[in-house]
Amino acid sequence: MLSVSTSVRFGFKIFSVSSLVLFISCSSDENQTVLNGQDLIGEWMYVSENIRGNPMEANECRQQETISFLNETDYVSFGLGQLPETPNTPPCDLVRTDAVYRLEGNIISFFTFGDSNLPPNSKAEIEELNETTLVITFVELEGIVIDAPTVVWERVD
Repeated sequence: MLSVSTSVRFGFKIFSVSSLVLFISCSSDENQTVLNGQDLIGEWMYVSENIRGNPMEANECRQQETISFLNETDYVSFGLGQLPETPNTPPCDLVRTDAVYRLEGNIISFFTFGDSNLPPNSKAEIEELNETTLVITFVELEGIVIDAPTVVWERVD
């Protein structure tokens, strides 16, 4: 049989552990990046990317890719597309995409069909956003959770 003092110490240990777990879970929520959609607006040029820390080689054409967030819902991107005959050196055939996006917390949902009522084509987590740098990690493509690249963009304007 437990004495009163043993029961109190045991209860205090459980309370201490519970409080620590609660403190850790609350503090991680409080540290989540809070983004202002206005900070995203502007033109960004591709700099680099990596998958799980492994750098991906970027050819001359890839380095010409841009994305422009026009306002808090619309964006335009110029990219290489997914064609097997995509050029590696100029002249580069960049494909223009006019579409919409939605920013929720630090997650950007991209809707390339221009309708944010449809499921997003891709989702990316914003890792860093400041006056000169945008770093995003794609977390979902066509509704499938993926192990995708982290892409670094540099502000042009």
